[in-house]
Amino acid sequence: MAAFIFDLDGTLVDSVYQHVLAWHTALRDCGFNLSVWKIHRRIGMSGGLLVRALTRELKGGNLDEAVAEKLRRRHAEEYAKLLPQVQPLPGAIDLLKELTASHVPWAIATSGALETAGPVLKMLDIPASVPIVTRDQVKRAKPDPDLFLRAAEKLGIEAGQAMVVGDSVWDMLAARRANFLGVGILAGGYGQQELDQAGAYRSSTKPAPTVSTPIRKRCSSTSTNSACVTTEARPASRVNAIDAVACFGLAFYALGYRLVATLFEGRWSFPYADAFENHAWMVFVPAFWWIVLRRRFPIGSFRWNELRGWIAPFFAVMVVSLAALVSAHFMIAPSELHAMADLTFPALLFEGTFSGFGEEFLFRGLIQSGLNNTLRFRIGSGTTTVGAGTIAAALLFGGLHLVNISYGEPVDIAIVQAAFGCLIGLGLGIGYERTNNLWGAVITHNVANVLNSLLMAVI
Repeated sequence: MAAFIFDLDGTLVDSVYQHVLAWHTALRDCGFNLSVWKIHRRIGMSGGLLVRALTRELKGGNLDEAVAEKLRRRHAEEYAKLLPQVQPLPGAIDLLKELTASHVPWAIATSGALETAGPVLKMLDIPASVPIVTRDQVKRAKPDPDLFLRAAEKLGIEAGQAMVVGDSVWDMLAARRANFLGVGILAGGYGQQELDQAGAYRSSTKPAPTVSTPIRKRCSSTSTNSACVTTEARPASRVNAIDAVACFGLAFYALGYRLVATLFEGRWSFPYADAFENHAWMVFVPAFWWIVLRRRFPIGSFRWNELRGWIAPFFAVMVVSLAALVSAHFMIAPSELHAMADLTFPALLFEGTFSGFGEEFLFRGLIQSGLNNTLRFRIGSGTTTVGAGTIAAALLFGGLHLVNISYGEPVDIAIVQAAFGCLIGLGLGIGYERTNNLWGAVITHNVANVLNSLLMAVI
């Protein structure tokens, strides 16, 4: 197996019965009297499917959307009250640390919404580089395979190259539909026979033996060295710090700036040729790592379920970009600022497409992912933590503005540009870290560039 995809409730944390009681209270408050055991049999579905299945059993018809929303809200409120009772299952944290230390890629895919899953995820001390897929990010939850397929996509692996670990029959059904090997955990209340009938390859009372035993059995047949776990399970699909440094060096020294410009001198005849050329190499080098070397980083898609996580980072970056423009207005003469605004078609084409595409694939996609995959620690406290690699990539992104000094830019202006560049890079980095969607970073970057050009022309 190339990777592992874990369910959350009942698999890594002992929270199934808290969810059952929360749903029981929510249903009762909305006038639905259901036995606890009937609710338990539906745990593992998404909240929406669970509510519809249970109320259909009582009413024999579809549920009004307003009532369904009230039920989901009441469940979240009741579950929050029971949250102090929730604890990680024995061996879960140690297992995740072992997988991380062995460079075995893993992800978490839960039918719960981020509102209820978020506080539980913090208990597991999850590295910033680990993909998290919640109900908010997919169209259909378990027993449909969307959650596991999205997790595999974020891990950069093909369908069937992962082992799915879950506690419910809904996990096993979804795993089988996605062509993954499913293994069952007996901590959610389902019996071994039920899990086996739903497609589980094997079952255990806790996650650690379930995951580690099949791998170690294969290793022990040929070697007594525990490092064989790493060798067998690690795919060539996760960038690291060495990739990040090498990619940066190639993009900005060996291939960037003037080396290739010399080879093509005289062949470019349209404005912004140098800018397109430099950013082309920013795209080429990460693409070489992704396609040829198969050193992968999350890219994501244009699905709204993924991109909506970029709403807050998008507006944060817009505010910082506007602040940078206001600062420039006080430091640069209006006539010079107007002269810097280029609203020609080649300029807007570059600013609105290629600029963000090249820089984000390099800085966020390869450099940030590579550093986070290697450094594996976060800075901050409580809910306001950021991956160390995210901060380092932002500092590098902003610091490159200091190169403008060599082109005659006044030092004070270059320093201000670098400072705002670091803030913008941090906003883009946090958005990418939270969503694993690189297209959101590209869109945000390009919109900020075009907006700045338009505002510079009218201020």
